[in-house]
Amino acid sequence: MKAVVVRSPGDVSSWLWFFRPNEQHDPATRRVGMLIPWHVAPTRDEAFEASDAMVWYIRRQVNLVTPPDYKDAGHAEYRLLGQLAAGKPPAEALQHLVDNTMVVVGDVEDSRKHVQRVADAGVTDLLCQFQVGGLAHERVVSAMHLFADEVCDPETGFAATTGDA
Repeated sequence: MKAVVVRSPGDVSSWLWFFRPNEQHDPATRRVGMLIPWHVAPTRDEAFEASDAMVWYIRRQVNLVTPPDYKDAGHAEYRLLGQLAAGKPPAEALQHLVDNTMVVVGDVEDSRKHVQRVADAGVTDLLCQFQVGGLAHERVVSAMHLFADEVCDPETGFAATTGDA
C-alpha cells in the first residue's frame, strides 16, 4: 500500500505520477485525501474575524509539521508558503495562505469555489479542520453546520450549486 500526503491542490497533480498503471494502481478508482484548515461564515467579514487564529495556527505548524531537517519537495512547498506568510502582517499573510489553499477562510460562495478547486485538482476526500488556533466553540460549530448545510451537496459531497449555476 502506498500513502500520499497532499498539502495543496498543486500537490495532487505532482503526485499522480507516483501511481502508474504498471504498479497496479488505477488513479480513477483510488481516493486522494486533503486536510485543510477551514473557516466559513455567513459573510466574508465574519469569516475574516478568524484571521488571527488561522495565521497563528499556520505559523505554528510550519515548524511542527515541517522540521528543519526535512528536505523533500512536498515539505519544501509547505515550508516556503508558511515562511512567506510568517513574515507578513496578519491580513496579508492570511490572504497569501488562502490564495494557495493552505487555509480556507470566507463565506459560503468562497468555500464552494475552494471545494471545486480541490476537486478539480483530483482530490476525492476533503477533511476540513474547523477547530483551529483557539476559535470559540460556537464559531467552530457554526462553521461546521454552515459547511454541511450550504457548501457541500449531500449527493456528491462536492460544492453545492445555487440557482441556475
